Amino acid sequence: MMAASKTGFPASTLLLALANLLIPVSVIVFATGFFPYKPFIPGLAEYEALEYGPPPEPPFDRMVFMVVDALRSDFVYAEGSGFQFTQSLIRDGAAIPFTANARSPTVTMPRIKSITTGSIPSFVDLILNIDEGDTSSSLAAQDTWLAQLKAARKGKLLMYGDDTWLKLFPDTFDRHDGTSSFFVADFTEVDNNVTRNIAGELANEDWGLMVLHYLGLDHIGHKSGPRSSNMVPKQREMDSIVKTLYEAIEARDHLKSTLLVVCGDHGMNDAGNHGASSPGETSPALIFLSPKLKGIAKPVTAPTKPKGEFDYYNMVEQSDIAPTVAALLGFPVSKNNLGAVIPDFLSFWPTASDKVQILIRNARQILGIVTAAFGDSLFASDAATGPCDPCTLEPTDINELACEWRKLSRLAPAMAAAAVVEEDWLVATSAWLRKAQELMSSMASNYDMSRLFAGQGLAIAATLASVVAAYVLGAHESGLAMPLALVTILYGVMMFASSYVEEEQHFWYWASTIWLAWLGVRAIHRWAARHRDSPGEPYTDFVIDLGDFPPPLGHSQP
Repeated sequence: MMAASKTGFPASTLLLALANLLIPVSVIVFATGFFPYKPFIPGLAEYEALEYGPPPEPPFDRMVFMVVDALRSDFVYAEGSGFQFTQSLIRDGAAIPFTANARSPTVTMPRIKSITTGSIPSFVDLILNIDEGDTSSSLAAQDTWLAQLKAARKGKLLMYGDDTWLKLFPDTFDRHDGTSSFFVADFTEVDNNVTRNIAGELANEDWGLMVLHYLGLDHIGHKSGPRSSNMVPKQREMDSIVKTLYEAIEARDHLKSTLLVVCGDHGMNDAGNHGASSPGETSPALIFLSPKLKGIAKPVTAPTKPKGEFDYYNMVEQSDIAPTVAALLGFPVSKNNLGAVIPDFLSFWPTASDKVQILIRNARQILGIVTAAFGDSLFASDAATGPCDPCTLEPTDINELACEWRKLSRLAPAMAAAAVVEEDWLVATSAWLRKAQELMSSMASNYDMSRLFAGQGLAIAATLASVVAAYVLGAHESGLAMPLALVTILYGVMMFASSYVEEEQHFWYWASTIWLAWLGVRAIHRWAARHRDSPGEPYTDFVIDLGDFPPPLGHSQP
């Protein structure tokens, strides 16, 4: 007879109740430490009045933004790629190629958030990415380049492809046709449903942005990996779309000032999956294409070999797309952007004042996020004469950033007034943008360790309470304790490897199969022992013999 508490409840019941109470508490405490604070500035950005004159004239007036899901860099740039036409444009200087660093988590929703806002995604976005019906992740109220284009009335906004865009930007697109990303066996129709809209829209003159998001290549990766026989034909299909778009830009007068951007939202690993931080998953291709680029781009070799595993050409941050697109199409950089304008495009603006404006506006925008997180005392205009001169303080990251900003901002007026801006100042300002970007990006991984340990401690307490309750109930006598303990330990060890976390389902496939097989063998042995001396009893006693399985908690086994 098990012991009972003074309240009349068995001790095991109280322990199980305590364990079930501690589990959600531990998850909440852990989550508050695992999802760190990120400064957020509300509202839509507007051009700030600067002493350098009005904002620079943009070289483009509309954009086709083509996302090929899971377009790893080598799929476009390597030998044997199906993107032959795209490679020819790179060689001719009509396309500028990059490898974009897509930070983890490498799944579609957080990557689109990074591309459109310039911010760094969190693992909350990874959770929301799984729920197709979720609307809490909407960017409708946030400052993005889609919101800027809509506010500037630069034409209608169109979207064809992955319906994640429609969930992130409800009521944003004037014409759209969404496709679901969860039918991974579909390699063909999911892309045909996008392509069928292109010809008609290229003839229309009323739009300013057309987003195309193709899913077929990602589906091939999930089903059969990056070396699938279907991969190169799919690459050729995507290359033919690029050719159609580029030739239309060349041929049609109303498309002459159209920027074509082709990119992957993320890459894929050798198994064709994504979500973690392996080099293949974090290295999607990024290409800017336009006949206008021939005036500023230097032709480069294509195909080519990577500097690292997937590092082709220059490496940029995926968040750099947002401020670069803002400069090229002529609207303010989003308030929460952490991206830096890609310096390769500064040659579009011949005057020194325009170059200085683009970099200073980008720097002042990022400075707003830095001061929201660290305060503005170090960056105040009188910091050089007051007690908080950052150049004389301890050389921490934030003090060095403030000191460098003081020097760059002091030189900016002289650089803008010069006939030619000094290359050293351009390089130093771009380096400052990168340093600020890294500092703020690191805040996304500044975990509250005390809360993490507290959450883990509560989870351990819940586990111990459950184990004691199970022991009191006699579960250890059923013979199931050791296998269950082994599965639990193996599962815990597996959580230390990100690749195993991503492929967690395979562990449960094998564990559940072995578990059921072991229960079956155990049941056969018990049935054989029970009926050894009773050969005449019906065989159905074995098929449905509830006594062969462990009793539910709170009940005694007869």
